Amino acid sequence: MVAALGLELRDLMPDDGRGGRRPWKPAQAAAAPRRPAPEAEPEWVLERVPAGSPLPDCEHRDLGRPVATWIYRDADGWPLGVVARYAQPDGEKEIRPWTYGRLNGGPAGWQSRTWPEPKPLYGLDRLAARPDVPVVVCEGEKSCDAAERLMSEVVALTSPHGADSAGMADWSPLADRRVVVWPDHDDPGRRYAADVARLALAAGALEVRVVEVPDDWPKGWDLADDPLGGVTVGDLRAMFAAAPVVEAPAVAAPRVEVGTLLSDVVPEAVRWLWAGRIPLGKLTALDGDPGLGKSTLTLDLAARVTTSGRMPDGSEGATGGVVLLTAEDGLADTVRPRLEAAGADLRRVVALGIVGEGKDRRPVTLPDDLDLVRAAIARVGAVLVVVDPLMAFLSGAVDSHRDQDVRRALAQLAALAEETGAALVVVRHLNKTAAGNPLYRGGGSIGIIGAARAGLLVARDPKDEGRRVLAATKSNLAAEPRSWRWTLTADPGGPVYVHWIEECDIRAADLVCDQKARLGAKGNAEDLLEAALANGPRTAEDVLAEARAAGVSERTLKRARKALGVVATKVGGPGQPQRWVWTLPVDDDEGGQGGQRWPSSGDRDEGGQETTKGAKSANPQSWPPSQESGPLRADDDLVEGVL
Repeated sequence: MVAALGLELRDLMPDDGRGGRRPWKPAQAAAAPRRPAPEAEPEWVLERVPAGSPLPDCEHRDLGRPVATWIYRDADGWPLGVVARYAQPDGEKEIRPWTYGRLNGGPAGWQSRTWPEPKPLYGLDRLAARPDVPVVVCEGEKSCDAAERLMSEVVALTSPHGADSAGMADWSPLADRRVVVWPDHDDPGRRYAADVARLALAAGALEVRVVEVPDDWPKGWDLADDPLGGVTVGDLRAMFAAAPVVEAPAVAAPRVEVGTLLSDVVPEAVRWLWAGRIPLGKLTALDGDPGLGKSTLTLDLAARVTTSGRMPDGSEGATGGVVLLTAEDGLADTVRPRLEAAGADLRRVVALGIVGEGKDRRPVTLPDDLDLVRAAIARVGAVLVVVDPLMAFLSGAVDSHRDQDVRRALAQLAALAEETGAALVVVRHLNKTAAGNPLYRGGGSIGIIGAARAGLLVARDPKDEGRRVLAATKSNLAAEPRSWRWTLTADPGGPVYVHWIEECDIRAADLVCDQKARLGAKGNAEDLLEAALANGPRTAEDVLAEARAAGVSERTLKRARKALGVVATKVGGPGQPQRWVWTLPVDDDEGGQGGQRWPSSGDRDEGGQETTKGAKSANPQSWPPSQESGPLRADDDLVEGVL
């Protein structure tokens, strides 16, 4: 037989695990047989009952023929299945659903199998046909039919599988309906009523009420049972009408997860354009007096970024493109020659200043034109954006001396830096307060340096007026770096460029601390007034507060404003708060700056008195002023009787 099968006896031996065969041992012959693999769960797939297909007779092989059947239909009346009731010899009942489908891919037909969850309700066709009548929910199909016979003004529903199966059904058809639940008079019936009430409310029912069956009625009584002695249909309807409303359970407000869990934050190392001085993806403020070379310094950094990325101290910085927003230097005669002298790759530098064509030409403003800046960053893959100077690009809606305005504007700039990963350097001129803390020396609101993550100061070297020092004023992201000495140099007939000399230990505070001592009190006050009003009119209260903070007395400020010819204007219409606004005069012959004008001897009123014709307010809503304006007099009260 073995030979007939094409085998040898050795083929019948077990494998020894090394490609050979082990001899047969009798003990192996007595090994216990393997357990048969468990049978796969039969797969019952429902199908739509074919048109014209007869309903099942529901005769069950074990339970026999049913004593009652109920057809479940959808809202259009199409049959979904049949629930059959079978009587048992012991008087109990058995309920079996019948549905139409295929078992394990076999032929389609009716079988005694239930629906998948969520299961349909009994009475959906009647519910859809009567959209405006109350709904009564009973336990069991027989009670449903009885409810509609007793109270024709309602439509009755139930769910399949009895009192403990309410949660398996789909109660969404009860949305926007008024529902009354009639429980069987026993504990399972009360549980079913409570479940249905909860599910109906969750499904969006307008109102849910539960009938209270008297305690002395027989246990287990339901609407399908014979009427009790003395109880009429009118009594049942009265119970229906008097059913108390079920209060919707208090729904806890969904938990709103505010904020960010730091455990969900992936740590990142700070990335630097220039290690310790200019971080990538952050805002850096570069401050300094005019004429010291701040713009040339930024162009030197731009050249390094577009080529090797190596910084003056030899550290590796970022390499990429540069976006320049420049308002004070010409591109052709200043910016490009200086970049070329610094060795920049000009193909990686894009300048923004004026946008639009013809009558639509206008300066770029921030934060209004951030989309243009974003597009420029994308064009050259910029890792450095320079705004020089910041005040020239701020929108007219931003008051550079108002902390809230500045912080809102710079928050958008900082967000752009973080979004793109570019270092954003804003250049400022110094104010004239000669404060000892360099953080307060930058022009505009303190909110500017507050929004920046790093701050730098350019000033003359106290030991050599021909040299400059670059010092850190703020370093939120690293230890304070050492300062750098540098100077401006140029080849014969060529543009200036930066020559870096050496690191030094001069701190920013050392560069500004002696200015107040070198300035006379009156000169310091005049400088303060010019700086405070350089960007337009301000209220007298604000200027006074700034002067006090800088140690300038009221008397000294009076002399300074007289010397400068500061213009005072009362603003505010009837019924509005009135206050004095101070403005620097404007020189017509010089063209003026900042929208200010010197009073001209030709500007006189009918009485021959000199006027401030042409003076402007920074706030168009408060112009023209409510009263006269004119140069301040030495005997004026400091804030001109501010209301």
